[in-house]
Amino acid sequence: MATMNKASIDSSSDLNTYLGKNVVEYDCICIGTSMITSLEACYQAAKGRTVLMVDKDKTFGGAWKTITIDGVEDVENAIHYFLPDDKGLDFLSKTLDFPVEPSKGKYRYFKLFNLLYIRFPYRSWIGRLVHKLLYSGVQKSFWSTLRHVTSTAKTVYRERGERSYYTSSGSAEMLKKVHARIDNAGVDIWYQSEIVSIYFDIEGKRVQCKVGDKIIVARSIILGHGARLPELKSSKGSLVLEEKFHPRPAFHLVVEGLWLSNALEVIMNSDPLIKYVHDV
Repeated sequence: MATMNKASIDSSSDLNTYLGKNVVEYDCICIGTSMITSLEACYQAAKGRTVLMVDKDKTFGGAWKTITIDGVEDVENAIHYFLPDDKGLDFLSKTLDFPVEPSKGKYRYFKLFNLLYIRFPYRSWIGRLVHKLLYSGVQKSFWSTLRHVTSTAKTVYRERGERSYYTSSGSAEMLKKVHARIDNAGVDIWYQSEIVSIYFDIEGKRVQCKVGDKIIVARSIILGHGARLPELKSSKGSLVLEEKFHPRPAFHLVVEGLWLSNALEVIMNSDPLIKYVHDV
C-alpha cells in the first residue's frame, strides 16, 4: 500500500491519482458488525455521515451471533445481560423495541463443604450476602471478620437488589431488529472482508484502510469490542498499541436432562469447573 507524505491530499480526484482507481471514500468505517458497533453505525448515519462496516465473517452479528450445538439451534455464544439502569432499559425497550424483561428462574448456587449445593434466588439478600463474602478475601482475625460481615450485611441491606434483565426473544431476534435499522439507515456492509493495513494521515485527518485490492479512505474509524488490528502506521511513524488479553478458557456442553426444574439459569458461584448452566 502506498503511503501519503506530509503534503495531504484534499480531493477525491487527487486521491485516486495518488493511490489508483480502487479508492472508496466514507465518512466513517466500522470494524465488525457486533451489536454495539452496529448501533454506533446507525447513530453516525443519523447524523448524515456515510458509513461502511467491514466484517471478516460472512454473516452479521459478531460475538452476538448464535451457534448450533449437537442439533440445538440458536444457542447464544456468550452470556449477555443488560445492566439495571433505568434510562438504559427504557432506551432498549422503547427506542430499540427490544422486549426487555427481568430474567426468570435465575438462581445462585453455592457448594458447601464440597458435599452439597444450596441455592438462593438471584436477587435475594442472603444470596447476595453469601456471594459478597465468598469473593471478598480472607480476613486476618476474628474481629476483622466480624467487622467485615457486619459492613457487608449493611451494604446488602441498603441495596435494592440486583436484578438481571434481558430480552424474551434472545440475541437472534435482537440482531434482526438491529440489522433492519442498519438497512434503513443506508449503512453499507462488506462481508468476508478483512482490513490488512491501516494508515493514519494525521495532517490530512484521514485514515486509509486496505481491504483486498480496495483502499477505504475515511475521516473516522470505529472499533468493535475484540476487534483485532493489523500493524498501524501513520504520517508520523508507526503506532504501537498495548493489547491486554483476558484468557477465559470455556466450552459449551449440551446435556439432555430427564427432570423438571424451575431453575432456568444457574450461577455456580463456588464450583471450580462449572460456572453457568441454563435451559436451552
